[in-house]
Amino acid sequence: MRKLEEGATQSVSYEDIQEKRIRKILWGFVAAVLLLSIGLIVFFTLIKPPVPLFMLDDLSVDPVSNSSLVVTLSSTNPSSTTNIYYSKMSVGVQIKGIFQSEPVFLQSTLQTTHERTPWTVIVAMNKTNGSLGISDGLMKDGEIVAHVNTLGKYGILKKSLLYTCPILNDLKTSKPCQVT
Repeated sequence: MRKLEEGATQSVSYEDIQEKRIRKILWGFVAAVLLLSIGLIVFFTLIKPPVPLFMLDDLSVDPVSNSSLVVTLSSTNPSSTTNIYYSKMSVGVQIKGIFQSEPVFLQSTLQTTHERTPWTVIVAMNKTNGSLGISDGLMKDGEIVAHVNTLGKYGILKKSLLYTCPILNDLKTSKPCQVT
């Protein structure tokens, strides 16, 4: 700012007024962009679908047909604020070098917060290269594969997840399925 002599009055030029006006507009624009960015981050964080937790609960040979496997999975919604919509889901069984099933598609469903949903799937054993390795409920070198598509709130954000559930010798000590 210029120093004025005593008794002199300060005159403001048109350029000074324009410069201040442009500076205020730029600062307002920067603040608006910053607030909008923060708002969008918060919005998309709130509507993002959580990653569900899957567990292999049971696996057995169908006693009626003796040519199918009965797979029971359960999924849990870990979120306390957001529901999960399973828009598309398929489950299959793979046993290394012996057997790989065709995927079985499941019905779309909505899972509320902290809800545990059981999924029972009957998988046909069409092609096998020998015994499945099932005896007294035991199976080795196998895994349950689940392809899951979830949608967030309002159907905006979609997630496509692949879960692999190792088939353990003792299903009573089942571990959570891994997201790959």
